[in-house]
Parts: sequence; C-alpha cells; structure tokens
Amino acid sequence: MSNLINTLKALATKPLIDASAQALDEQTPAIHKAYDSVLPLILARISHLPSEKHAMVSDLLRQSTNTQSDDLIKDIQQQNNESVSLNIGNTLHTQLFNQNTDSLNHLIAKETNIRAESAASLLTIATTLIAQWLSHKMKSEQLSLNSILAWLGQHQQDLNTVIAKQYAAYTNQTTPINNTNNNINMTEINRGKNKWIFPVLILALLGIGLFWWLKGCNHTSNEAESNATAVLDSAGASIDEAVNKAASTIDTAMTNGVTDVSNGSLDEFGNWIATKGEPTKIKLDNGVEIEAFKGSLEDKLYAFIKDPGAMPGKDIWFSFDDLLFESGKSVLKKGFEKQLENTCEILKAYPDVKIKLGGYTDTEGDSTKNVTLSTARAKTVYQWMIGKGLTKSSFDEVKPYEGYGPQHPVADNTSPEGRAQNRRISLSVRAK
Repeated sequence: MSNLINTLKALATKPLIDASAQALDEQTPAIHKAYDSVLPLILARISHLPSEKHAMVSDLLRQSTNTQSDDLIKDIQQQNNESVSLNIGNTLHTQLFNQNTDSLNHLIAKETNIRAESAASLLTIATTLIAQWLSHKMKSEQLSLNSILAWLGQHQQDLNTVIAKQYAAYTNQTTPINNTNNNINMTEINRGKNKWIFPVLILALLGIGLFWWLKGCNHTSNEAESNATAVLDSAGASIDEAVNKAASTIDTAMTNGVTDVSNGSLDEFGNWIATKGEPTKIKLDNGVEIEAFKGSLEDKLYAFIKDPGAMPGKDIWFSFDDLLFESGKSVLKKGFEKQLENTCEILKAYPDVKIKLGGYTDTEGDSTKNVTLSTARAKTVYQWMIGKGLTKSSFDEVKPYEGYGPQHPVADNTSPEGRAQNRRISLSVRAK
C-alpha cells in the first residue's frame, strides 16, 4: 500500500471515527470502512479538478488553514450546523461532486452498509478533513494549489487502483437500493446501462499497467515519460468518468423508479395537497378506532406494524401526506393536525414501536439553511407529539428527529410540484 493511501487511512483517527459513528447512529466498523472508501475518492476528484474551479477551491483551502481536526470532532459531537470548517467542507463537496451527490450517497451506502443520509453527512465530514489536511500541507510546505495538483498527479496510480476496486465491486452489486418509495434492483440496472463500466475500468487499469510497463522497460527518455504521463492522465480521466457515469446511472434508475408521494395538486400557496383515498376506519389493538384514508400514512404505518414479515430498519420511511408548515418557518399550519393525532394514537397502541422523524426541503436556497429549517420542522413535530401524550420511549433514543435538508428527494426538483412534495416530514420505523 502506498504512503499516500496509508496517510489517508491515518487521517481518519479513532476519535473521529467514534464521534462520526455516534453522531450518525451507525456501527463503528461501517463508518471506518466508509472513511477508507470516500477519502481516496475525494482526493482523486481534487486531482482532476477543472481549471475553472481552481480559484474557488484554492480559496476554500486557504480558509481551511484556520481550522483544526480537533475542532472538527467537537463540531461532529455537538452536531454544530454553524461549524465554519463543516461549511467549508460542504461547499467544497458541492464543487467536487455537483449534481451526482445524491446518487453517490446511495452508492457509498451500499458499499459500506450505512444509510444514504449517513453517507451524505460523512462525505461532507471527509471532504472537510481532506481540506484541512491539504491546506496545512500547502501552508507548511509553502505550496500553491497547482503544486498540490502536480504532487497528486504523481500518486494518481494509487488513487486510481483503489477507486477501480471500489467501482468494480459496485458493478457486481445485486441487492436493491431502498428509497422512500421503491426498491430498485441493481441486477436489472447492471444488465443494461452499467455495461459500460467494465470497459471503462479495464481501460483505466490498462493505462496504469502500461505506465508501470514503460517504467520497467527503462524508457527513461523524455518521449517515454511523456507517453507514460499521457496514459496515466487518460486512466485517471477514465476513472473519473466511471465515477460520474456510475452516479448518473443510479440517478436515472432512481428517477425512473420514483413515483409521486401521492396524487395531488398545488394549492394557491404552492403547497402540495395530496388526493385522499377512500375513507377507512382503523381499529387498534387497544380498542381505539381512528378515521383515516386508504393509502395514507396511517394506513401504511398500521399495515406495516401488523405485518409480521415487515422488518423495521433505518431504511424504512413513511411520509406524512397531510402536514403543512408556514412558508419558510417551522410553525405548523392550523387544520393539519389530524394525521399527527392519528399517528400518536397508533404509537400509543403499540408501545414497542420506535420511530425517528426526518425533515426535508427542496433544493431551492442555501443548503445549510435548508438543513437548519428541516431540523427545526422535525423538532416541531417531535415536540407536538410529546405534547399529545407520547413519551420519549416511542422515539429513537439516539436521534428522535433529524433534518436532512434537500437530501433524498422523492420527486423531481425541477418542477414546482416536485419541489412541493420534497418539502415534507417523514418517519422511520426503527423497532416494533
């Protein structure tokens, strides 16, 4: 294993891994694996940084010079949404991965056995860590960004090898990816759109092999060195293309597989008003009878609880379809309490059930502010339910609620209808 890869592994210290695992509510070994997976990917992305992004990334790295890894651990432990270092990491993360972020989250989640939302948070943390490391290297060795990129180019074969292994494993993935509404079978995806991955990765690996062949034959001439560099650059670009296409493939699959949360339409204020199904009455085991609609959250939640074959878990989510907030605020609108009341009755009737609340926004506006708003809205629902007689025992002990901002959309953010549906509160069944 190269010195660079060993250095990357050393960046993810035990205190950082432990703090991340606790904050994200994931198993420590899985988080450790996730860091080993994403750190080379982030660095490879930086090594292929387009020239038009050099100025912005250089400025972000300069800002990171004033941050420390110990402060990063404290921010993670305190879940500090206003952390300077994490904000820098989030901005850099966005610059590196652009529109492929959500699909890449799912890819990392499947590879490392963590939730997609955990992968999203960990990518930001890991990018912050890389930014701190590179910025301090630049300062201590008096290097420019171009010098850093040249240095990374010398280690490109190591990064490419690691990433190639990661994505070669991905191509053999046959388990479904779970989102809020659908299971997407990776076998079907691999039969079609993912056929390109194998030749791309083979090209990349051949490029790396050719580089070493040239060196082994003692082609020390300028022409040989130039050829080796060109081949290596081609291999690196091929891997970068593979990363993009892998993420794009999942994006396509998810887009094709995602349906609306429910049928409905926009009201005059731009809120999504779900079309209600047939009225139904649900008689709970404690004798309480609630009135709901077929296909509503209450209907789905009750059916899930009563189904002995339905297993709870971190990927099991149900969205409220009759719950609205005042625009840009965490204040519940009047007249939309019925579904919350019904949910409380269900949870009271089945005290073994534990849930976690999740808040979501669309992609409009600042992502950091969206996370803050979604967290505040999830907290409002939590406090409302506690005020209606639920105890904390009905909620996840580590994180009873969490805001995810624009992550994990259930509809297309390019339309007003899609954005309205993405602004939602969901609950996850963690135990029953």
